[in-house]
Amino acid sequence: MPYNNLWLVSAHDIAQSFATYFSKEDASFTYQEYYDICIDSNFELINWAQNGMSWEDMKKYADTMVGQGDIDWQKEWINSKKQIIDLIK
Repeated sequence: MPYNNLWLVSAHDIAQSFATYFSKEDASFTYQEYYDICIDSNFELINWAQNGMSWEDMKKYADTMVGQGDIDWQKEWINSKKQIIDLIK
């Protein structure tokens, strides 16, 4: 994201979005099974955040949102680096 901002988004929120979408689109697994698939996989978490969620979806979960003027947040979200970190001690 521009200005070297750091955005903290809970893996739980991403996994919920993933499970909600896929449990409606494909009944092969339950909501809980889809949630578990996503929450247990750093790849799935980043992939879904990158490809399945827009900035409009993501911004409601981001903990540290500070406006930086006239920025195309959707474009910046898609092109930003994403990383899974363990904050639970």
